[in-house]
Amino acid sequence: MLSKQLSEKIIIGLYSEIPEFEKYITGLEEDVITDYLIMDYLGDFLKDLINKSTSLELIDRCYSYINELCEEKNEEIEQWLKETFLESIIDKGKPRELSKLKLKSKALALYEEILAHSFFGGTQP
Repeated sequence: MLSKQLSEKIIIGLYSEIPEFEKYITGLEEDVITDYLIMDYLGDFLKDLINKSTSLELIDRCYSYINELCEEKNEEIEQWLKETFLESIIDKGKPRELSKLKLKSKALALYEEILAHSFFGGTQP
């Protein structure tokens, strides 16, 4: 679990970089929304964009934000992203194909680690 301070910093950055996402989750009960759910919803938001083939610029901003978070080289953030956003975009088809193209360096390595797990069809336990 992320520290409250780190979580707030990341979420504020997310809303700043991708204001369209904040509109996407408007209406959800704030006392129920956790940092984990927000990143799961970001994955759902991105999958919706990809599957509807809308706004490549917005799709790029979503991936760019995740790539930037991974470049901080913070194991706490990396584990959090693996358990939330990266697992939520594991769907076969367009989301998986585009994720393999748009995720860079550390983010891509974390994503491929998840894909390799037997739970997601890989060969590693």
